[in-house]
Amino acid sequence: MFLTQKQLQFYLNLDRNVFLIEQDGHRAWIKKAPKLRGKLGYSILNTLAKALKVDLLKAVPNPGGIASLYNEVFRIEQLHAAGVKVPKIYEKGSNYLLLEDMGTNLRTVLTDSLDADYKLQVMENVFDEVLRLHHKGYFLSQAFSRNIIVDESSLSVGFVDFEDNPGAVLDTYDAQARDLLMLLHSTCWHFEDNKAGFLDLTLCLFEQSNPVVIERLFDAVDQLKWLKKVPAARWLGKDFSRLLIAIDWMSALKYFESRSKVATEALI
Repeated sequence: MFLTQKQLQFYLNLDRNVFLIEQDGHRAWIKKAPKLRGKLGYSILNTLAKALKVDLLKAVPNPGGIASLYNEVFRIEQLHAAGVKVPKIYEKGSNYLLLEDMGTNLRTVLTDSLDADYKLQVMENVFDEVLRLHHKGYFLSQAFSRNIIVDESSLSVGFVDFEDNPGAVLDTYDAQARDLLMLLHSTCWHFEDNKAGFLDLTLCLFEQSNPVVIERLFDAVDQLKWLKKVPAARWLGKDFSRLLIAIDWMSALKYFESRSKVATEALI
């Protein structure tokens, strides 16, 4: 995709950091260098992680500015070399990137579909791709459903948004457990009408994951259970409510996984 300098400057002057553009039948994303972030939110999260003794809850700072774009390029190139589907970088500017549009984000796919079997198939493909990159020793940045892209014709799965680098503050096990926490937090509430199907699918994901990663994930969930006792939790917004749903899901998963291990050991 080619933009004239005038067209590019028009987009860069818009009061947004990320936006979709269409030209000559092609779609792409312009991503500008974000503003520098304040440190207060990170300090609060780090204090919570320290108090709970759960490293994977540590803040992963987005450095903001040009450094965020450097992170994005580094991680896209790193994951592409490992065979992970990530956006092509069409152009690298001094304060922007021009990136490939890969399809529809997972959140939209799950929200729009009424077909339970289709949604499970999509999630199976997502889990497979996350497992594949984890087994290669890699991890994502913000593994929320909005940053997972699905090609609705082939159901292939890709990933976007790499402004931060969890590897700068977490070891690989914690970074991968963080991926699973974010992924389940942002998807499990789409399956309230098909809990059994999603539970089975997620148990398969856990069985194929590194046991240390799952142990770290469950440790974090155990430490977060106190959030369910927060009074008037519904007033804290949808994200908080969905986190509570995810805690319930993962608590159930821990229970079923432990029973599965007992049954397996009894058969040996």
